[in-house]
Amino acid sequence: MSKSMSSNRNSRSRDGMTVMQIAEALCQANPSTGIPYDDDDEEKGSGTLTLQQRAQNLLDVGYVHEGDPYGWGGEMATATILMEPKGCPRDCPPPMDYYGNGMEVGFEASARMGTHYIEYINTAVACVYPA
Repeated sequence: MSKSMSSNRNSRSRDGMTVMQIAEALCQANPSTGIPYDDDDEEKGSGTLTLQQRAQNLLDVGYVHEGDPYGWGGEMATATILMEPKGCPRDCPPPMDYYGNGMEVGFEASARMGTHYIEYINTAVACVYPA
C-alpha cells in the first residue's frame, strides 16, 4: 500500500470520522468481518488478527471507501460500504448484508461510531452519514 493511501485512510473527513474508525466499528459489530476466508483454518491461527488488522483488511479488499466515489449516497456521505463479496485475495465476509444480520450490524456499528449512522442505499450498498 502506498504511503498516500495509508495516510488517506487515517485522515479525518470533513466531519471528523476516519474510514479506519468506520471499519473498526463494523468489525466490532460483526465478529467475522475482516477475517480473510483463507485464514479460517486452525493451523493458520484463526482469530489471531487484531481489530486494526481486520479493519485494515476491509479497507484493502475494498469494502469501505472514503466519501461516495460512486455517487450513490449524495454529497454528505462520509463513507460508502459495499456489501457484495469481492472474490479477491484476502477476501473476507462482507461487513454487512441486506438479508442476514446486516441491519443489526448497521445499528451496532452506528451506536459504536456515535456521531455517525449507517443507511442502506440498496441491497448492495450502504453509506455512512454524520448524525
